[in-house]
Amino acid sequence: MHIDEPSQPHQIENSANDFSSSASLSNTFYDMGDTSVSSKLSALVNQEDMDGLKRSQEFISAKLIKTNDRLKQFNQFSSDTLRNQQWKFEENTKVLLDLHKDLVAISSITRSLRHKLSQQYPEEAKQATESLADLLPDNNEDE
Repeated sequence: MHIDEPSQPHQIENSANDFSSSASLSNTFYDMGDTSVSSKLSALVNQEDMDGLKRSQEFISAKLIKTNDRLKQFNQFSSDTLRNQQWKFEENTKVLLDLHKDLVAISSITRSLRHKLSQQYPEEAKQATESLADLLPDNNEDE
């Protein structure tokens, strides 16, 4: 198959002009189709319905803004309450740790005094232990 090439330069220019004119025709057809489609779509849309949708969206948006504000306030309140309770918890924990240290010290002193008294007065310590046996916790139950 043999392809004919234009022998003269004006044939090339004419063929280029033909191409541009056909492209402009297709663009014109596309624009006309686009306009008719958009006009058909806009004819299907009811303006009152669109206004109603817009009002509904604005109402919902206002509600969401109010809800977000309330949630921010609640989060701030919760944060403040947590900070306050955490401070109280830390203070109470310090008090309990101090009380524990005091009780350990008192128990140590009491044990030391009881041991010294049992060494100095063995008979009296034995009698005191026997008479107070009902009041003292029984350590042998766990064994």
